[in-house]
Amino acid sequence: MIVDLPAANQSLHSRTGFPRKLDQAEYFEQHVAPVTCVSVFDCPQDVLLQRLSSRGRADDTIETIKRRIATFDETTSQVLKKYEARDIVTRIRSDCAVEAVTERLQQALQDCGVVLKLRETIA
Repeated sequence: MIVDLPAANQSLHSRTGFPRKLDQAEYFEQHVAPVTCVSVFDCPQDVLLQRLSSRGRADDTIETIKRRIATFDETTSQVLKKYEARDIVTRIRSDCAVEAVTERLQQALQDCGVVLKLRETIA
């Protein structure tokens, strides 16, 4: 999620995985800043299951992962509907290589007016 802050504090905010619930989205917009751009990573469930189960975490069983995905889908779908109605959601296909997903995200951010700059490497 990308938001614009009031003129007194012009900076970019990015929140990963937030808000997940409609009440969180409404609170954020009332008390922090209006949401102007939402990026959603779309990935088929079979790819998610493969990726998450290969992380090596003890709690990453197939059933646990399926429950997490179902919970995410149930709670987040309402948030996405809210922002889709405002036409500010960009879906990014993410069942491909990391580099391709990165390029798609960079393009989505640029389409929202975000200018990305590379940081200098510290020697």
